[in-house]
Amino acid sequence: MRILLLGWVTNMDKIVSLFENEGTETIIVNTEPTKFFEKVPYSKKSPVALNLYQGSKIPKPKYTRFLFAFVPNTLGFQFSQKLEILIKNLKPDIIFAHYGVGVLPEIALIKGNPQLAQIPVVLNMETFPNANSRGLREMFEVSMFKRSSSFIDGFVIPTPEMADLIFKLVPKVREKRLFIKPMFNPQNYAPSRKLPKLSKQDGFPHIVFIGQFDFSLPINDVRGQLLSFAEAGIKVHCVQVNGLEHPNVIFFEPFNADALTNGNLTSFMTQFDACLVTYNYKRTPLRFKTSLPARFLTALTAGIPIIIPRGKFTAVENFVLREQIGFAYSSPQEFLSIYSSPTWQEIVETTESKREKFVVDFYEISAFLQNVLRQ
Repeated sequence: MRILLLGWVTNMDKIVSLFENEGTETIIVNTEPTKFFEKVPYSKKSPVALNLYQGSKIPKPKYTRFLFAFVPNTLGFQFSQKLEILIKNLKPDIIFAHYGVGVLPEIALIKGNPQLAQIPVVLNMETFPNANSRGLREMFEVSMFKRSSSFIDGFVIPTPEMADLIFKLVPKVREKRLFIKPMFNPQNYAPSRKLPKLSKQDGFPHIVFIGQFDFSLPINDVRGQLLSFAEAGIKVHCVQVNGLEHPNVIFFEPFNADALTNGNLTSFMTQFDACLVTYNYKRTPLRFKTSLPARFLTALTAGIPIIIPRGKFTAVENFVLREQIGFAYSSPQEFLSIYSSPTWQEIVETTESKREKFVVDFYEISAFLQNVLRQ
């Protein structure tokens, strides 16, 4: 099976790794409008067959491209032709698009072209909606999904909560081929070594936060939450940022993409008692109810307990409590109470025992793609 991987190269690391690890023949099309690559930067051997928007003259392509989902045969004609030439020459059996509404414009360019309409497309939803707050952006994404969902032959939907939302928006999606399970990280993301717990050395609980501090997106500003843990006597480890000056906040250097794909990041995480998964929840986009963020999937791969604010991230909280791999807290003091109880050791043991369960199964994914091909 020859697979065309469609999406932004900078966030397709686990998808490229999955198929590359198993020796699957892939064709990579980069749909990122401002960054172009000859080869996948975190891969040892995968070239980029096409940078779709390289040399484009369209204004503000990061945003203009979303119009292709509505009128692909007019505004997007030149890009549809590029894809047609590539696909006719390299003859992929199926397209695996990553992820969510972010790649719907390019799916429309392919499926809206009569010469390419028969090639099956599987969409990995990952996050839906992708908007960081309620409002017009979220409404636009929902509208685009409703319009484009008929183009898609199979969906990878990570959570029951997202599936329920999608079925409510577009009931006919139930008739498609569906894989309702998270796309976990591949095995090469797993820890290559296990480090001694820092808490065994000083007697204090140590938690790690691996999210980014890009304050251009307000949902990333969680400094107040981190400080509340530090003030409660908990050692908090994160990337350095202004506004987190406290004796209990310990900074580490940012990790690059290679550290994710070679297991160095998850190895580093094994020295902590828990991973804090959170965002600024003063904003309540739908994605908080439906999606499993990358930082959560990375914590699963590391095999350490996950702590989350109670009642803020529905899909994540349901997963954590169902699998008994962490705790939903109402305050840092409540976390400390659980941490010092026998329940915490049970959580630690369960999390470690289930780590292998949370690795993507290539054969499951491959069987699903074959099922889509046969329809």
